[in-house]
Amino acid sequence: MLCAEHGAVDRYTNSASLFGIFDKIIVSTVPADAPLPPQMNNPRMVLTIQVLALWAREPGDEEGEFEYQITIQPPGEPEADLVKEGPFSFGASNHRFWVKVLAEPPAKESGVLRLASRVRRPKGVWMEQSFDIALEVKPPESKG
Repeated sequence: MLCAEHGAVDRYTNSASLFGIFDKIIVSTVPADAPLPPQMNNPRMVLTIQVLALWAREPGDEEGEFEYQITIQPPGEPEADLVKEGPFSFGASNHRFWVKVLAEPPAKESGVLRLASRVRRPKGVWMEQSFDIALEVKPPESKG
């Protein structure tokens, strides 16, 4: 499983390419009373993360339906938030999930931002792979 800023799939070979693979995200905070630049109509920032997870089919997986989930867990949060879920079946030797996650940068505290891909047979035990991104929250710079 990998997470990146951008990605593309070749239309002829179906090969996936990721660009700007995340290893660290730095979020700079500003004081609540700080004036916003005039070009910022909407001060909310959205972080785009391309999630690519590949699951290999094992013997016996040819038949039947599976369930998948993509989750995101900000630092300091006890539970992960569900981003996307649904059914799937293995049509080939592996199954690729490509999900664009749009999220507000979690700016409460520095730590690990964890994205995860989970699969299971209905009502079965989840198998999980995850990708951790270091998140650094920088406090506002003091003037003076």
